[in-house]
Amino acid sequence: MKKIFIIYILFPLLILAVGMSACTEDTILADAGKLPDETTMGSIGSTLRSNSSFSGKAVIELTNDSEDEIVVDEIFYQLSRPATSDVKVTVKLETEMSMEFEAEIKADNAKIEAFNESMVAAHWRQKPLLKSAVFPKGNVISGEGVLTIPAGKEKSSSIKLTLSTHNLPAYYDAYELLFAIEQTNADGETEKQYLRYRVNVRQKAGEIISVDGGDIATLDTRFLSVFYLNTSTYQPILADIFIYVRTNTETREAEAYSMGNIVNLRIATVGYDKESGRALLVLNNDLRYVLENAATYIRPLQDHERKVCLCIEGGGKGLGFCNMNDAQIADFTKQIKDVIEFYQLDGVNLWDEGSGYNKSGMPPVNTTSYPKLIKSLRDAMPGKMLTLVDKDEPTASFYDPALCEGIEVGKYIDYAWHGYVSEEEEVQIIEPWETEHPYSDYTRKPIAGLTAERYGSVNMPLYPKSAEGILNASKKKAIMWKKEENRKKNNIIVFGSDMISNEQNEYEYRMENGYLSFIGAIAEDGLKWGKNPRPPFMEREENGEYSYGISETATDEHRQKFHSGYRYLAKDW
Repeated sequence: MKKIFIIYILFPLLILAVGMSACTEDTILADAGKLPDETTMGSIGSTLRSNSSFSGKAVIELTNDSEDEIVVDEIFYQLSRPATSDVKVTVKLETEMSMEFEAEIKADNAKIEAFNESMVAAHWRQKPLLKSAVFPKGNVISGEGVLTIPAGKEKSSSIKLTLSTHNLPAYYDAYELLFAIEQTNADGETEKQYLRYRVNVRQKAGEIISVDGGDIATLDTRFLSVFYLNTSTYQPILADIFIYVRTNTETREAEAYSMGNIVNLRIATVGYDKESGRALLVLNNDLRYVLENAATYIRPLQDHERKVCLCIEGGGKGLGFCNMNDAQIADFTKQIKDVIEFYQLDGVNLWDEGSGYNKSGMPPVNTTSYPKLIKSLRDAMPGKMLTLVDKDEPTASFYDPALCEGIEVGKYIDYAWHGYVSEEEEVQIIEPWETEHPYSDYTRKPIAGLTAERYGSVNMPLYPKSAEGILNASKKKAIMWKKEENRKKNNIIVFGSDMISNEQNEYEYRMENGYLSFIGAIAEDGLKWGKNPRPPFMEREENGEYSYGISETATDEHRQKFHSGYRYLAKDW
């Protein structure tokens, strides 16, 4: 059978700039501008393009549970300079698989095989090999046709690419969808130009089942729980498996709820390009991999209505949220917007820590740059979630719009929470609106425009076993705090340490027993503080009207797998 070989067309929507240090970081840059001159018509460069092209290929994600026809992209033809006369090309669907796609799937499967061989003992983490095929022509509703560039113009009108999942074989994981045009080059020879899609197909994530295998655990609405997950160590799927079971201590009736309303993915940082002076959005390789494989690692969380957000932190370069100029802010905003929209994330979490301010040759910090960045992000992404971490000097001026160029920061964000989280300290319960602060060693001022109902006062550290005394003191503090009338303003609880699985160290089983279980301490009907009625009458925590127990969902045998091995759902790439 004839094989098709493709020379990639590199599309200038976004560009990957890989550093010289063996690819430890990827940088997202803004539009490159000049079109690649892969094929020439005379001296004019031309490309067959689409709106979704990225990193040299276009990727489409489909959920194989719908019979809807879905418009997934728009295809157009573009020249590097205006046409001197009308230019017409005919876009046709190819029916044979390209050698590039075969090689890509082969390389992906080689990685899977290598992983499986290295983890033979951990049988619960085996990954199946990918199965691939050419996308069925009968499922392509539209995409072929004639594209015309009028004289004096550089770009044609678009053809909508519409696909259907009706009767799409569930056996395959990845399809190739290949379009081509024929044109005559400067030497009078006819050659083809290709636009290739990789279509990843997945089943929508099933319902979250409680451990008894009977009840459905819906996403919790009684609390707003926030998770942080470092993609350098664990798969985001880890944030999808934890539930709490709320049991009436008298009737023993129980109900289960899924935790993790907001999941912030790390590690993304602020970089700096000395030559151009640009602020750069830097994604480390693990986060990059997760984003480019969103169908596996992100979409299941979103299927369960979690908000999956990008956490952006300081990069130690001396440039950060607090010392960007207006041009850098506009450029940085666009980079963030491009990533959020392309990877279909739900929002951004800003955590200005580790920026390395006051480096020689870098601009001084000011009180207007950060507020202007926040407003810029909100204006650029009005429908996305925007949250920030309130800690130290970067956010210290947010109480006064006069210091923030008239910007009331709280009007442009959805939530904020403090960032004072340390396993060496008790839980800090910070209340910026209060005049007295008996529950925290730190104080913050209210963020202008942000109501108390949208500020997270509780940020929980992940304590090791050796810190059991600090954990118990933290529980008592939280119980005393919630008892005070009108003191507790909301049910936001932030788990500010990176999530882990069951590890054979000082943190073994701490996710369940010393971390997520803290939700019972802040629940009004949860833990209370009392004394043992028997000698030596020591103070202790007691169940209230309800007990709160942490477990893993029975879906996909997560509970069994979590407890039957080491580092379940560690990164598998």
